[in-house]
Amino acid sequence: MRNRALLLLLALLLAITFLAQASAEAVQIPSVLTRGNPPGNVPDNPVIPGISSLTGLPISEQKYVPILSQIDNNLGALPQWGLVEASVMYELPIAGSGWTRLTALFADQYPEEAGPVRSARVMHADLREQWDALLIHYGDQTTSGSNFREVLRNYGVSAKGLVMDGVANKYKDFFLRTRYHTSPHNVTVYIQKTRALMLQNGYDFQERPFLFTDEKNYAGPDAVRVELIHKDNKSTASSFVYEEKSGTYLRYTAKGLYTDLLNPGTPLNYSNFIVQRTRLAFNRSSRNPLLPDVVGSGAADIFTAGKYIAGSWSRATPQSRTVFFDQNGQEIRLQRGRTWIAITNEDSQLSYESAFDADTQAYIDAKGSLPLHRPLKEGDSGEEVQRLKQALYEHGYFKTNKFNNRYQDSTSEAVSKFEADQGLPVDGIADSLVLSLLYGDENTVVQIPERAPIDSSFTVGAEDDPEPLPGDDLATADDAEFGEEMDPDEAEPLTEQETEPPVGPDAEPQEPGSQEDEADQGATQPDPAGEEPQQLMATVTTRNKGVLNLRNRADKKGRLVARIPHQTVVEVLEQGSEWSQVRYLTHEGYVMNTYLTFHAPGEGGGLQAPSGLTVGDKGPEVIKMKTRFYQLGYFKNNVFSDVFQENTADTVRRFEKRNGLPVDGIADEEMLTLLYSKEAKRP
Repeated sequence: MRNRALLLLLALLLAITFLAQASAEAVQIPSVLTRGNPPGNVPDNPVIPGISSLTGLPISEQKYVPILSQIDNNLGALPQWGLVEASVMYELPIAGSGWTRLTALFADQYPEEAGPVRSARVMHADLREQWDALLIHYGDQTTSGSNFREVLRNYGVSAKGLVMDGVANKYKDFFLRTRYHTSPHNVTVYIQKTRALMLQNGYDFQERPFLFTDEKNYAGPDAVRVELIHKDNKSTASSFVYEEKSGTYLRYTAKGLYTDLLNPGTPLNYSNFIVQRTRLAFNRSSRNPLLPDVVGSGAADIFTAGKYIAGSWSRATPQSRTVFFDQNGQEIRLQRGRTWIAITNEDSQLSYESAFDADTQAYIDAKGSLPLHRPLKEGDSGEEVQRLKQALYEHGYFKTNKFNNRYQDSTSEAVSKFEADQGLPVDGIADSLVLSLLYGDENTVVQIPERAPIDSSFTVGAEDDPEPLPGDDLATADDAEFGEEMDPDEAEPLTEQETEPPVGPDAEPQEPGSQEDEADQGATQPDPAGEEPQQLMATVTTRNKGVLNLRNRADKKGRLVARIPHQTVVEVLEQGSEWSQVRYLTHEGYVMNTYLTFHAPGEGGGLQAPSGLTVGDKGPEVIKMKTRFYQLGYFKNNVFSDVFQENTADTVRRFEKRNGLPVDGIADEEMLTLLYSKEAKRP
C-alpha cells in the first residue's frame, strides 16, 4: 500500500508539472580535438597512505597491483560482471561505425572473476604503458602496421611478464568459458588469481595518483544528464544521469540501467565522467583502429558533481600518466569514487542537459532517487521494448504474448490505455512512472547466475571430440584471436555493383518516413483487438546468386548501407509497393521487392542471418558451413561430422586470414556472410 501511495503521489506531481515544465533542451558540445594549451610535463602526484590513488577513497594497506582487463561492450555481453570493483573504466574504439570496447582497471578491490574478456589492439598496449599494469586479454590483432604483439615487445612488456593472453595455453587455468552469456561473450578471468600471480612474481608497480577533493564548487554549467553517441551507433550509445543524493552519475545503455551481472541489486555509479578527444586512424581498414596521438594533448569534456567543465588533457611520454585539466589550465581535482573515461575522436556526439524533464523530476521528488528505467517511445526497439510488451500483456493490455521487439503504434495505444486507467497524462510514452507501475520494481526478485567454478575440467579451447575427422585436418593459422566477433562496420568500401534492375520511368520511390502511417501499415499492422501479429520476414533471391545492395532510401541512387547475400532471411520493417524497408543484422535500409520472397518467421527456407558458430556447436548449420568449405577447397573431401571441433576452428582461422577478417576461429556473422557469398576467396 505504501508503494502504491507513493506512486500515486508521483502521478500527482507529474500531472502538476506536465504542462508547466517543458522538456530540458540538450546542449550539443562542439566536437573538437584540441582546446587551449595544457602543460606538457606534469610530475606525478604524491601517494597518500591509506587513500586510493585511483578513487580517493580509504583503502586497507595492501600492495598496489594494477590490473587492466579487456571487456566486451557488445549488447550480447551486457550485463558484464566484476566491474563493480573496477576503480576506472576506459572505453576505446575497436572498429569503425562507432563500435567500442571497454578496459577495466582494478587496483583497490579485486573481484573473484570479471568478463566477458575480449581481444586487444595496439591502443590497449599504449593505455597499459601509462599504468605499467598487467594487461589481460583474450586474443589480439597481428595485422602488419597494427600488430599488438610487436608493440608489446617494443615496450618490453612481454619480458616483464605483464601481459596475459587467455588464448595461450600458458594461462589457460586463469580463464573459463561460462554460461553467463552465449559465445563469444562468455569468457571469464579470475582476477584474484591473477593478482596472486603478480604478487608471487614480485614486480614493483608504481602508483600514479589522480587529485581529489570533497568540494563541489566547480565552475561550469549544470549537467544532470549527459549523452555520448559514437558515430550514430545506438548499440554503444550511453547516457550518464546525475543523482544528487549520492553525488554520482548512473550509466544507462541501450539495455537500460548499467549493472553488474553478479551484483544486480546495485547500479554501477561513477563520480566522474571524462570524454578524452584524440585522433582516430585506421590501418588500411576500419577493422584495424589506431589512436596515434594519445601521447600529446587535446580536448577533454569533464563531468563531475553535476557540472560540465570544458577542459583539456596532456601526456608527455608513453610511460607518463594522462593529466586532465580544468578550463583554467589547472589539474582537475576529481570527486572521490569511480571514474569512466571514454577516449574517442570528433565523430562521437556529446551533449548534456542542465535540468531534468518533468517526468524525471517528478519521479525524483516523489521517490528521492533516479528512475530505474529509461523512457521508451515509438521507434525504440530491443529487449527493453519486449519486456514492456510482456508487462502490458500480463496486465491485460495485449491479448497475445506473440510480439516483436519494436515500439509501434499498437504499443503506444496499449500504453495510452494503461495511462488513462492509472489517471496519468496520456501521451503513449512509457516513461519512468509508467514502467515503475507496470513492473512493480520494489517487488522484483533479482536472479543471480550460478558462479563459474574455478576448478573445472572445461577449460577454454577444450575439444568435445579430440579425434580429427577426414577433411578437417588442415593447418592452423598463424593468428589465434579466439572470441573476436567483429561487429558490423564500414570497413571495406561498398562497390557500386548493382543487382537491382533499373527503376522504371513511372516508379515513384518512397523516402524513409514518407508514409503517412508507419509500422502499423504494412508488415506489422495490429488487428482491431490490439493484438500484434508475428513479424513478416523475406528471403533475398538475386539473379546471379550474388549480393543485394541495401540502401538508406528507397532509391537506386541511395547510399549503400550493406550487402545482403543470396538466400538470406531478413526482417521486413515496412512493406511497400516496389521497395521495402528491411533489417539485416544491425543494418536497416531499403531493397526492391523484386528480390524478396515474403513469408512468416520460420518459413521460406532461406539462410537465416547467422548468429555465430563456435567449438562445441553441432547440427545442420555446421554441416552447411563445412560443405561450403569443401566447395571452396578448404577441405580435401566431403566426409565430415556435424560437430564444430578445434580442427574446424583451425579451418575457420585459415579462411579468415585468407579473406582479411579478424582471425579468431569463430564463425561469426561477418565470417559466415562472406563464406556464403561469391566474394569468398579460395585457399
